[in-house]
Amino acid sequence: MDCRADWRRFLPPAMDLYEDFLKWREQQTPAQAPLQPTSSAQASATIVKVGQNPINDFSDFIKKLEDDIRGAGPVYAEGLMRRFVCAQLAKPFVVLTGLSGSGKTKLAQAFTEWIAVENTAKIVPVGADWTNSEKMLGYPNALDPDKYVLPDTGVLKLMLDARDNPGLPFFLILDEMNLSHVERYFADFLSTMESEGTIKLYDGKERFADDGTPVPSTLEWPKNLFVIGTMNVDETTYMFSPKVLDRAQVIEFRVGKQDIEGFLDAPGAPDMTALKGKGARGENPRPPSLRRSRPPLPECSRISRSSALSSATAAPGRL
Repeated sequence: MDCRADWRRFLPPAMDLYEDFLKWREQQTPAQAPLQPTSSAQASATIVKVGQNPINDFSDFIKKLEDDIRGAGPVYAEGLMRRFVCAQLAKPFVVLTGLSGSGKTKLAQAFTEWIAVENTAKIVPVGADWTNSEKMLGYPNALDPDKYVLPDTGVLKLMLDARDNPGLPFFLILDEMNLSHVERYFADFLSTMESEGTIKLYDGKERFADDGTPVPSTLEWPKNLFVIGTMNVDETTYMFSPKVLDRAQVIEFRVGKQDIEGFLDAPGAPDMTALKGKGARGENPRPPSLRRSRPPLPECSRISRSSALSSATAAPGRL
C-alpha cells in the first residue's frame, strides 16, 4: 500500500504525542527532569536584562524584539520573529527564502543589530564565482610555510573570535547564498555542523596571518556561531540540494497584495542604527544566551515544531 498520498493523516497523532510530552516535562520537578538547568548559572540564563528592563521569559524577549524592530521601521507578520529565533535555537543554520525585496536580509540585519555587540556579526554577499572554500576559510601561503592568507570576507576571523569568546553569540549572514552552488564553498561547514567534527585548514606546523593572528591547523565549529542565509528563487540562482536543506531550518517569505498595499501607503527607509545594542544585556552589553547546549523552552519547542510544518508569511521589509 502506497501511503505517500495521505501522509498528512499521520501528523496529528504525532503532534499530540509531542504536546503530551511537553506538558509532562513542565510538570516534573528539577530532580525528576535532568534536562532542565541544574546550576545557578544555567538557571539565570533565562532571566536577563535587556536595556533597563528585566526579561523573565521567552515571550517577554520576543515582545521586546518585535517592538524595537517595529519602531525602527521594518514591518513583518505577527509571529515571524518568534519562528526566526526558535529556528536558530533548534539549528545553527537558518535559511530565509522568498522573492527578492521581501525583507529577508533586513530581518537578519535587524536581529543581529538588536542582539549583537561590537564585531560579533558580519554580512557577507556571496558571489557567483565562489567555486571553493577559499572565500570562507582562506588558504595556506604556498610561498611561506609560516603564513596563512585570511579571506577578505572576514569569515574565518569571525569564527576565531567566536571560538575565543564562547559566552557571546556570533552571527554570519550569507546574503544571496545560492548565487553559486552552496556545496562548492560551504561543504566543510555542512559536514562539521552534522558531525560536530573539525574543519581542516592545513597540514604541518602552526601558521600565522599577516597581522600576526595565529591560525590553527584545524578548527571546531563554535557552538556560539549562527549562520543566517538568504536565498532568492529566480533564473540567476541555484536550488538547494536535499543535503543542504536537511541541515537547515528554512523559513519562506510570502508577500500578499495587502502587504504590498500597506507598504505603499506608508513607505519609508528603516533606521537600523536605532536597533544598535538594544537587545544586549545590562550596562556591560552581553546578549541573552542562545547557546544550543541549553534545552529549548517548552513554548519555543511548540512554535519550532509548528514552523517546520508550515511556511512563515512575512510582510515586505521596508527597503
